[in-house]
Formats: sequence, structure tokens, C-alpha cells
Amino acid sequence: MTPDATMSATNGNLKVGFFFWPRDTETVMQMGRLAEEHGYDMVGVADSPGNCVDCWVSATLLSVAAPTIPLTICVSNFVSRHWTTSGSAAASLAMAHRPGFVLGMGAGHSAVRNFGLTGSTVNEMAHDLEATLRLVRGEAVPSGTGDAHLPWMRERPRVFLAASHEPSLRLAGSLADGVFVNYGLRAENIAESAAQVARGSVLTGNDPEIWQVAALDCAEDGAEARAAIGKICAFIAGYVIGKRDPAKRGVPPEHVDALRELVQLYSTRPSQADTDLVARLGLSDYLTRRVAICGDPDECLTQLRAASQAGAKAVMFSVAQSSDPLKTVDLLGRHVLPALRADASTAAAATMIHAT
Repeated sequence: MTPDATMSATNGNLKVGFFFWPRDTETVMQMGRLAEEHGYDMVGVADSPGNCVDCWVSATLLSVAAPTIPLTICVSNFVSRHWTTSGSAAASLAMAHRPGFVLGMGAGHSAVRNFGLTGSTVNEMAHDLEATLRLVRGEAVPSGTGDAHLPWMRERPRVFLAASHEPSLRLAGSLADGVFVNYGLRAENIAESAAQVARGSVLTGNDPEIWQVAALDCAEDGAEARAAIGKICAFIAGYVIGKRDPAKRGVPPEHVDALRELVQLYSTRPSQADTDLVARLGLSDYLTRRVAICGDPDECLTQLRAASQAGAKAVMFSVAQSSDPLKTVDLLGRHVLPALRADASTAAAATMIHAT
């Protein structure tokens, strides 16, 4: 049974969602049923056609399996899919899925690199993000030799921007309905990224919803989770650092050279080689602490509470490369989310006592 819709899945104002790489239709349906059973705040699929099946087909199936949970594409891009077609698809799914739909867009990572394409520049993203937002708000938007318009649209999808670097974080703050922030869960990471979003927000008065993106691996044996997390940590580090100097991306001096090498060598088709690379470079502990929640349920609970205390308001977990994605989602939902709901109830009761 889904928890009371007025209560977040987790601690106080903290929301928890997850997304995955859909490999087959049965996995999509199972993931949706688990999201529904445990009352996650959002569930989604990635757009990475070199790694998984089509995101729009999968999201439509997910809508059937999780009829009360908000859905997202986390995330697509403006290169391999034109903004007009993504906007139209998002508006279609928003009409079909009553709890709401979030179209997550970004510069492009594995979805473009695996097909030999080049991601968007910030200026290109700014143009396409604004055009998409105007389209789903019902405007006729100039496109090519004509106008893009969705006169049939009845429900407006929200449009989030995935962002890691200062210019894209500021862009998201100024225009997007929300931000999927890829920068880390430590207090200094959250504060730094939030400051950049705020710099964009102040220019326009926009107030985007902020979700922190992190890796998740929850297993009954915490060692199993820690052994598998390196693949996705390398993948995330690749776009958190990008082409920038790691020293300017919140990386401690002792890990700067290793991060430079990692960014040069990691793959956008994650494998055991990436796990081995992270271990060889001595980055396992650092990257896990910064961009992941992993371990047994008790360890994940402790880490998620720490992320909340560090300033996270919402966390969107990638389970794409966890040791067992279905079990990870089930264990977190079965053991961690109820504990966080209990935290929220205790905090609410204490507030009421103090108020009286």
C-alpha cells in the first residue's frame, strides 16, 4: 500500500526517488511495482540508448506499473533528441500519468558519447531549454521555417535541467522548473552547487526544485555493495569533473591527479574495468563518500540521514550499476524509508509539543 500522499517518502522535507537503465520490459514493470509498493517520491528511467532500451517506451510502461508515483526521464538531451519531439512526448505522458511527469534534460553524456556525438554547449542548452519550456507552456515557438505548437496539450510537464558545472547550474536556476544536481552529497558540495543555482535564480525570480543525484547500492551484505559501486562512481565523476581542473571541482589535493587520470580513462559503458580503475587510483573511499550511498540497510540509513543534515532536500538515486538493482530498491524501500518516516513523525511531534 502506498503511504499517505501528503508525507514525503523520507525524513521531513527530504524526498527520495530513483532511476535506472531499463534493460527489458519485465525489469521496468518490477521497478514500477517496487516504487509503488514503497512509496518513493519519484521514479524514472535514463536516456542512454547505447546502454539500455528506449526511455520513452520504458517510461510509458513505468506509468502503468507505478500509477501513483511521479515519473521522470533522468535525463535526456538536446542533441540525440530534438527539443520539439521531447517536449511533445513529455506533454503526452503528462496527460496520461496523473501524478505528474518531469522531463529531465542535459548537455548529454553517455547518450551522445556512445553514438559519437558531441554534447550541447551552455548557450545551446539555454536556447533549447527556453524553447522547450515555452512549448510545454502552450506557446507557439519559432522552429526552423515554422512554429512548434502543441494545441492538444492538457497537462504541463515540468522541465528539469541536469547540471554539474557553474554555468549550467546558473542556467537551471534562472529558467528550469527544477535541477538534477550532479556534484556530491557532502555539505560543502551541496552548499557550493546551491549557491550557483541561487545566482541564476536571483536574475529572474525563478525558484527551481533541487534534487541531488547520487549512486545507490543497498545490499544485505554491505561489502557486496561497496565492491560494485566503483563502476557508477567512475561514470558520475566523469561528468562532475568533465574537462575542468579537479582542484576547482571540490576535489582535495591528494586526489587531484588521480581524478585527472580517471576522467581520461573511464568508460560511458560502465564495466568491471571501471571498478578496477577506481580502486587502482585509490579513489574508492573518496568517491563513495562524495557521490554515493552504499552498504547494508543500516549503513544506507546513516548515510542518508547525513545527506539530509548536510542540506539535501531531495535525492534522486541511480541504481543502474548496483550489485542488484531490484534488490537495492526493495531493501531501501523496505528498511530505510520506514525509518526515515519515523524520524519525520518524531520531529513533527516534537515541533507540535514546542508550539504548545
